[in-house]
Amino acid sequence: MAAASSPPPPPLVQVVDLPGRGRSLIATRHIKPGEILLSDSPLFLYPSSPATSEPTTTPDSSAPPTPSPSPPPPPSTSSSPSTQAPPLPSPPPPPPSPLPYRHHPRRRPLQRIRPRRRPPSRERLRDQPPRLLLHPRLPPQRLPLRLPRPR
Repeated sequence: MAAASSPPPPPLVQVVDLPGRGRSLIATRHIKPGEILLSDSPLFLYPSSPATSEPTTTPDSSAPPTPSPSPPPPPSTSSSPSTQAPPLPSPPPPPPSPLPYRHHPRRRPLQRIRPRRRPPSRERLRDQPPRLLLHPRLPPQRLPLRLPRPR
């Protein structure tokens, strides 16, 4: 009598497109505390012995078990395309460099930023002769001792 195989349990999470938010993971059933939601198996296994430099792929848990492969042949001096390892993908291009400060309308280089000067104390103002400020950016001018008469 053959054992009836039970249907596989439904997936715990499902990828759904949410309008205005993009793709999201949605739970399809109640999640118990401490339950593992997602797990990944390694894609490549590197042997601890340096006999071969090629990584071996791990068998998929859903695939039927296969007999263990025979040990790889020793590397030969002739390199045929079928025995060479596939080339590794090239790294992604570097991000573009940011534009200099002069291209940003609200920023200035750090060399032009000066610390604010503290205003003089009242004691120092009493000791100095009176000065006339013509403009905040112009240097102060000393007042003459005698003012000219208006005509």
